[in-house]
Parts: sequence; structure tokens; C-alpha cells
Amino acid sequence: MRLCSTVRGIRREGEESVLHLAGGEEIRASIVISAEGVRGRLARQAGIMPPEVILSGAQVEVPFSVEDPESVELHLGAAPGLFAWVIPTGEEAARIGLCARSRGWQHLQRFLGQEGIRERILGSATAINVGGLPLGPPARTVAEGLLVVGDAAGQVKPTSGGGIYPALVAAKVAGRVAAAAALEEDCSARRLQEYDHTWRAILGRELEIGMRANRMLNRMSAAELDDVLGYLAARPGLIKSIEEHGDIDRPSRLMVRMLRRLDWDGLKLAGLLRYALG
Repeated sequence: MRLCSTVRGIRREGEESVLHLAGGEEIRASIVISAEGVRGRLARQAGIMPPEVILSGAQVEVPFSVEDPESVELHLGAAPGLFAWVIPTGEEAARIGLCARSRGWQHLQRFLGQEGIRERILGSATAINVGGLPLGPPARTVAEGLLVVGDAAGQVKPTSGGGIYPALVAAKVAGRVAAAAALEEDCSARRLQEYDHTWRAILGRELEIGMRANRMLNRMSAAELDDVLGYLAARPGLIKSIEEHGDIDRPSRLMVRMLRRLDWDGLKLAGLLRYALG
């Protein structure tokens, strides 16, 4: 076992993978599970393509006038890509961030200067974080002797940016498949394809629906977003469905229930939901 050991590269020799550590040491393994994050260096070296989109994310922690310490604010349309958020960390502090298709830090600076945010900032930032958010898994997540999980495999919810739940599901599948393959002494990409088939059977539909919803929201204008939100806010039945059946890990279930409650004025929204559901 090696802790805090950076892996610089990987190569395949016969039936084994050889990992090159930063200190010059080499480790041999029949199977490698890559959970290395959005950069996915080992996955790329093994020929696995990157996720469909990598958003540019930025976040600051600042002294902030919080309206409700128990509520998270989401701001749609703050930047092309995902949304902006305000997450209270106390009564006078919050994490404020966003994810954009590009230049996340510049978009965040602009968002921090907007009315409704600027006047609530009480001081200078105490922490700044930037990074990438991968959306849309590649066509395959296995190679000879290698399984890829988590951010490196694009296993992130495109509607919220959350990756913990799908990564844990995929990791459980990866561990089971890797253990069985090692015992069978067959670590070929063909044998490991069971991992790819299984995790997609569990998560694939929701991730694809999430990508459709993400593309849909990014095509909508600010006026169209206002129309949709206004329509939802004026219908208590829809709000109740969202509260009762909303599932951040399985948004398709909520979309189906919402379709049942739409009236003739909701045809435009119904079309958007049907597109997202495929």
C-alpha cells in the first residue's frame, strides 16, 4: 500500500499494468482502478477519451449577509454552463460560486458585482477555489487492466454538478468486477466491459437525461427561463410535486410526474420536458 504517492504514468506490459510513481518507484498490478479526478491522466494515457464537456468552476468564501442559513440560493442564467450558487456556512458567511462553459473566474467576478449579491458581501474573500467539472461520460470507461470511476469518467450529475452519489455507485460496481476478474486471472478490456455495462444500466439514463436538460437550459434565453419559472411558481400543484417527488439523483421521476400536471398553458414546458426525457 502507498499513501500520498503521485502516479506519473502507466504502461501495459503483458498481463500487468506498470505504474510510475513520482519518486521513481514502479508498482505492478493486474488491475488498476483510476479515480484520479477531472484530469484523468492515467485514463487518457490508456486511450479513454475525456468527458463530453469540462466546465470551468470557481468559488469564493466570503463574509456575507445571509437571508436564511438553512437555504441554498441557485441563480440560473448567471453564466452559460450550469448555474451560480450561494451556500451559507453560517449567519454571516457563505460560499459563492458558479460553473461556466469557459472562464469561470471571470463569470464569478461579474456575478459577485451584480445587484442583490454585491451589497450583501461584508468583506474580502477568505478562500478561493477554481477547478473543472466534467459532464457527459465518454463512450467507454475501461481499457486493458483499467477501470475508470468518478470525475475521470464523467460520472457527474449534469443538473446539479454533484458527483458523490454516482461515483460511489460506480466504485462499488468497479470493485466487484475488478475482484472477480483478478480471481479469474482475466483482466482484459473485454472482461472488464462488465463494469461499463453495469454502471450504465444503473446510472446511464439519468446522466443522459441530465445532459439533455443541461443543453436545454443553455439554449434558453433569460426571458424563456423567467417564463418557465413563473409558470411553475403560479401552480401550487406543480410545486407540491417538486417538494414531494423531487430526487436530485433521479430527476426523470420528477419530470414524468410534472408532465401529468401540466395544463394547456404548459405545452411549451411539456415540450422541453419531453425533449429532456428523450
